[in-house]
Amino acid sequence: MSSREMIILVLMVTICLLVPSFFCLICVACRLHLDAIRSRRLQVLEATSTLPRESSVIVTLPTSGLDDCTIQSYQKVVVGESLRLPGLNALSCPICLVEYSAGESIRLIPMCQHCFHVQCVDEWLKMKSTCPVCRNSPPDHRENEKLNQLSLM
Repeated sequence: MSSREMIILVLMVTICLLVPSFFCLICVACRLHLDAIRSRRLQVLEATSTLPRESSVIVTLPTSGLDDCTIQSYQKVVVGESLRLPGLNALSCPICLVEYSAGESIRLIPMCQHCFHVQCVDEWLKMKSTCPVCRNSPPDHRENEKLNQLSLM
């Protein structure tokens, strides 16, 4: 190997070692700089904060659904062997999309006459006060009792 080739080899090895080392030093310097900025911001925030600090805050949102008394006042029907339901209803529950079977309890929403599995519609009506199909607002239990009395006459 000639001296010129030896010099080139030493230069290449030196460059291969120095360039990554230089980038590592730059990364370490940037990290230290960012840590210093974060600690200064935290100190300023703590110094200027006048609000008492609490470990947790509990927020309760009002529900817009119906009360249990109103939900329970809606008519419940047990599906017979013929699988016929009152009103214009599909063969499956619009909420869970499972077909009705004989012996299941179905709840009927008074104004629109839509039917649903009792468990499905009860959970729905606790969260939302509208029919899952037509989005009409069903009556509360007082109005529902009046409608039932009128339909019996």
